[in-house]
Amino acid sequence: MKNGLVFPRGRFTREKFKIELISPHNPYSVCVLHVLLKERIMSSQEKIRCSHLLVKHQNSRRPASWRDTTGAIITKKTKESAIEELLAYKEQIDQNVISFAELAKRVSDCSSAKNGGDLGLFGKGAMQKQFEDAAFKLEVGEMSGVVDSDSGVHIVLRLA
Repeated sequence: MKNGLVFPRGRFTREKFKIELISPHNPYSVCVLHVLLKERIMSSQEKIRCSHLLVKHQNSRRPASWRDTTGAIITKKTKESAIEELLAYKEQIDQNVISFAELAKRVSDCSSAKNGGDLGLFGKGAMQKQFEDAAFKLEVGEMSGVVDSDSGVHIVLRLA
């Protein structure tokens, strides 16, 4: 819908929201106010940009990926072996054998691999808590150690 929302009582534009919010006859006042406040909070929130490299394992919430669509390999990979694999990748990056983006394109189990692991801009509440906590602690240009989430194990590179 363009320039408004539809409620059972009709169409409301942003301008009309302000008037209707003070009306005791509007049963949607609290809901509309919540939506507007959440929208304002999300738009003013600090956003960061990160890339990551994900290695899934048998305990990942979805043990399959673009590299292993059936999960035949991932379901046999232990968390410990996924961490070892991830640390070997991190060492290659640290030693400038390959760039983070190029390695993510080749081996990350996330669909962001096609973008070199780049997740774009995101704010708090957009990612899994463990991932978000690690990402927001990083300085721009800094790479994390192993980050364990429900998706698997990651290394995160903060871009902005």
